[in-house]
Amino acid sequence: MNDIAALFAEVDAEREKEERKALLKQILFSDETAPEQYSDIFSDVWKMTCINFEELQKVINILADNGKLLLLREKAVEAIEYYLSEGRERVYEYAFSLIIDINGYKRILGRDLWDSLNMGSCGLNIHDKEEHQQVLFVISMLHHYQGDVDNRLSKVLELFNSEYVSVRRALCEMLLPYSMNFFGVVKEHIGKLNLKESKEKEMFVHFMDVTERRFDYAAKCKELRAEYMYPSLDDIANEEVAKHLRKETKKAEEGHHYFFQDFCRNVLLGRGYGFRDSDGSVHTLQHFQFSRAIPMMTASMTPLEQREYIDMLIKNWTELEEKHE
Repeated sequence: MNDIAALFAEVDAEREKEERKALLKQILFSDETAPEQYSDIFSDVWKMTCINFEELQKVINILADNGKLLLLREKAVEAIEYYLSEGRERVYEYAFSLIIDINGYKRILGRDLWDSLNMGSCGLNIHDKEEHQQVLFVISMLHHYQGDVDNRLSKVLELFNSEYVSVRRALCEMLLPYSMNFFGVVKEHIGKLNLKESKEKEMFVHFMDVTERRFDYAAKCKELRAEYMYPSLDDIANEEVAKHLRKETKKAEEGHHYFFQDFCRNVLLGRGYGFRDSDGSVHTLQHFQFSRAIPMMTASMTPLEQREYIDMLIKNWTELEEKHE
């Protein structure tokens, strides 16, 4: 009897499990599902085991079509990375397909996935792709001025070696505004890579040389500096920026207690950023630093230009083709 009862219990448990799976997939493929529900599913290991990679791609399509994908970028990246154990190459190919998709939300997700997986150093060979795919890859990667610049440039700049003239021309054209935002990083990568000689590469290298001379001249010409031409306005601007940063920092710290505060104590600093301990010994403060590339030109965009730029990123490419943009 006990064996029969255990068997029935096992059957009931299996039936309940299948019912939960069916309900889960019903929620996944519904247009009415809220972003919070998707976030919960993507964060739950058991629920992710109930979904295969092809089903997840269908979910990504649904989220992109109804505009919810932008809210779930980080969770979607985590969900896709769940399938790395089943084969990295398949995930890399999927990331590439997202990057060149006509849907703007998918392209954003693809670039996020590229950065998260550090695909700049992966074995994906962009040169093996079709001509139009290489062109779309160049445009998608270079019309977006955020993300891991080093990681993206390492593969994009290699397309100066593409066998297709159209790809090299698109790369040269898209790099002009991109280089104005990340001049130093682009110059460094160009110097590192072993690029074949071509008309397009020659044109771009010439552009970089001319631009660098202009930057050097501008740095030496004090008449072009705001602090020299408009000192009072420059002082006001710097003070307003400092006030804003202090206000935002204070707002962010209100009501927060960080765990490391329990391990810290207040000390009085002296000259040279040193402090005297309770036993009289003098110590210097430890410090660390890091750096990252920040676009130069986007910071000077007007609110209208910023809005137009964001709209351009998320628009479907079919809409832009109709408007010949």
